[in-house]
Amino acid sequence: MKISLFRNKLFLAVETFYLIIFPILLIYWKPELIHWRLLVMLASMTYVSFVMKTNKLSLRRIGFSRTNFIPALKDLIPITLIGIVSLLIGKFLDPSIWYINAVIDEVGGSRLELVSKNKNFLIWYSAIVFAVIHLPFGNWRITIVSLLMGLIYADNFLKYRNISAISIQHAILGSLMIYLMT
Repeated sequence: MKISLFRNKLFLAVETFYLIIFPILLIYWKPELIHWRLLVMLASMTYVSFVMKTNKLSLRRIGFSRTNFIPALKDLIPITLIGIVSLLIGKFLDPSIWYINAVIDEVGGSRLELVSKNKNFLIWYSAIVFAVIHLPFGNWRITIVSLLMGLIYADNFLKYRNISAISIQHAILGSLMIYLMT
């Protein structure tokens, strides 16, 4: 039996605040708390596991599968190449953009679909959360690019239901960005 609380938009807002916004604000106000991030991530993953279990969401249902992996990856290749070129050009034209204050790393579509079936809501909510998560970098360009990439990632997920391809693309661009910052 699914818990109806997880279908409530107000509960989603509260959940988003406590799982995403509150930890980011804490790191902003108390940077020394960054050392506790693994404990916070463990607590968050425990909560996500609880949500998945109570709503009968399998890993396959939230996009961890081989289904549509290649088509999802193919759709992301152009934006990955554009991102790589942009990062390299940005590094050489304006090296100051690579300094950050702190680095921090929800069950996506399936969890949000309990609240709403509206594709625009799902895409924009996911993209905004993705951008907010990148706020601690302290760079407005990273936040705006994260919002744009969040729109692409959310649309790709809803189209292919495969998060593995998105994770690979994010890892490539994120790793390159971190490498160029050092």
